[in-house]
Amino acid sequence: MVLKSRGIPGLWSGFGALASRAAMVGVSQVAVHDQVLTMLRSHNVKRPSPLNDNLVINVASVITALFYSLVTMPMEVARVRMSAEAKLGAGVEKKYRNAVQCIGRIFKEEGVLAMYDSYLPYFGRCAIHTVLCFFAIEYVTRAMRERRER
Repeated sequence: MVLKSRGIPGLWSGFGALASRAAMVGVSQVAVHDQVLTMLRSHNVKRPSPLNDNLVINVASVITALFYSLVTMPMEVARVRMSAEAKLGAGVEKKYRNAVQCIGRIFKEEGVLAMYDSYLPYFGRCAIHTVLCFFAIEYVTRAMRERRER
């Protein structure tokens, strides 16, 4: 449908919003997770019986997901709206030109809360992804460290 009505360039509609969101996810995940994990581990060492480090990693991952979902939700909304608009066809006037204009227009016409209308499902998706990702990274890092020490 999109290929017939808008050609090859139509397939790339919404790519700018997707790339921007992906960059924001990467930056916020790595920076926040490292800071939160370092802080939680430093507080955990002071206790007489430290918690299992796996729990600390998972808590840090959920906190990271909370932050990154709050930061990236406007870009996600812009991506979804621009992708949906691309499916309308060539004859329909487009409401959104790019991600920044899309976000500004939604803020202006619908208010800030419109950006966070479906926040809980998005946070759930982000939390699952972040916990699995950082748990896997930690597991591989531990395995490589143990293998090197042998």
